Amino acid sequence: MKTITKISFICFLIICIGEMLIAFRFLTASQIMDYHQVAMGCSWDNLPAGMQTMTLNFLRTAGLGFLITGLAILFILIFPFQRGEHWSKWALVSIGLVQSIIMGIIVYSVRRHTPATPPLSPFVISGILSFIGFLTYQGTKSSI
Repeated sequence: MKTITKISFICFLIICIGEMLIAFRFLTASQIMDYHQVAMGCSWDNLPAGMQTMTLNFLRTAGLGFLITGLAILFILIFPFQRGEHWSKWALVSIGLVQSIIMGIIVYSVRRHTPATPPLSPFVISGILSFIGFLTYQGTKSSI
């Protein structure tokens, strides 16, 4: 693998690891995050049991989305990317940018419409890494 392609691999691997860490945090949480509580204007203990169940399930659903994204990136990195298949860079940048842009919009909306300040930087960093990873990929096979 060319050095420049290694940069691409590392960029997408960092995104993959970030997705997996967020997934792990969301899937194993016993309650919603503090910034979720601020956005909702209610502490966890003051939410009725049904609301606790539903909000925790929403959090886990988001966690599943992060897990699937991370696994998709990992699978593409391990197989087609390693084989130099040119299409893999398009798949990786599509996954990375779609995830980072949509999550960025969602987080920005929460920041704009509530007093909460959920973290936006992971999605900005993911978008930048996706772009760098795309630009630095030097695959050798152009077949699909």
